[in-house]
Amino acid sequence: MIAFDEVHFFDMSIVAEIQKLIEKKYKVIVSGLDMDYLGKPFEVVSQLCCLADKIKKLKAVCMNCHGVANMTYRKVDNNERNLLGDSEYEARCRNCHKLR
Repeated sequence: MIAFDEVHFFDMSIVAEIQKLIEKKYKVIVSGLDMDYLGKPFEVVSQLCCLADKIKKLKAVCMNCHGVANMTYRKVDNNERNLLGDSEYEARCRNCHKLR
């Protein structure tokens, strides 16, 4: 078994590498965010979903209303797509994600 965490930070070349591992009969487990803080899909994750035999989408608890969260909210002003750090983000539901 081979696992990749935070695959949304990888470039697109990882898709071909994972395809090779699958063809060699390795069990590959991948985890990562499907969308950025703006709600735009991470292309690498979208491509990897096409290769998957099984997808398990996890949810979190909205830090604002305590409902089911499926989005990442950025708490700081910065236009970079990938801003590293845990304290800059929190889980939010769709309704609370729109608040700013």
